[in-house]
Amino acid sequence: ARRLTSAALAALLATAAPSLVAPPPPAYASPSHLVRVEDVDSPALRAGLNAANERRFGDALAAFEGALADDGPSAALLSNLGNVRLSLGDPDAALASFDEALTLAPAADSAILRLNRALAHEALAVRADAAGDAAAAASSLAAGVADCDAAIAADPGEAAAHYNRGGLLQRGGDFAGAAASFRTAADLAPGLPGYRARHAVLLLQLGDSAAAAKELRAVVRRTPIFAEAHAALAGVEWARGDGARAEGELEAASALDSGWKAA
Repeated sequence: ARRLTSAALAALLATAAPSLVAPPPPAYASPSHLVRVEDVDSPALRAGLNAANERRFGDALAAFEGALADDGPSAALLSNLGNVRLSLGDPDAALASFDEALTLAPAADSAILRLNRALAHEALAVRADAAGDAAAAASSLAAGVADCDAAIAADPGEAAAHYNRGGLLQRGGDFAGAAASFRTAADLAPGLPGYRARHAVLLLQLGDSAAAAKELRAVVRRTPIFAEAHAALAGVEWARGDGARAEGELEAASALDSGWKAA
């Protein structure tokens, strides 16, 4: 294999680093979590669920709004409407849908609704941060964490709630809290290596490169086809001063995903 120069490796990892250490995309609930397509009688609601599952969010929005006008509100309909509005980049309308859904939902469904609402709060925090409104961003992040906490209280085994809580805390600069949440998520969902890899990257941000390397080595050993984990391990090994190992991991990543190849 072509040997990477130190300069090329350093440049590539510097380019990759933001994607590896930035707060992760949230773990979304299924669009039809509270209702199955096959159980739906309303043609409009059924059409909306099918469109949402196929990521045709504009069509889903029209169908859900039609179902709302024809059939009136329900927690399931409003939750799906909120998810679609969030996917279309309208967190304000999504938040309103989730708020109304929570007033109608049975207690058994409150965890997933709060988890979804936390995503709307995070989107609002990102928007506020981009606008330079630190106070509004902090307020939205706090509201999102509170929703994740409520979801966890209702269902402590919901890995996505812990994972999304970690993302919110990371976005707010609480790396220790984020690492703890990612670790819990990874423990609850051992079949999702991305959760463990995210915890490892937070360990690096906290200055524990040895633990980060150990954890990422375990991830790539269990899931050798996980290109981003190899790339993250390359970054950790580079930070630890082991250029040879970093090069090897980066070559493993590039063999799986050409996007990691050096120019």
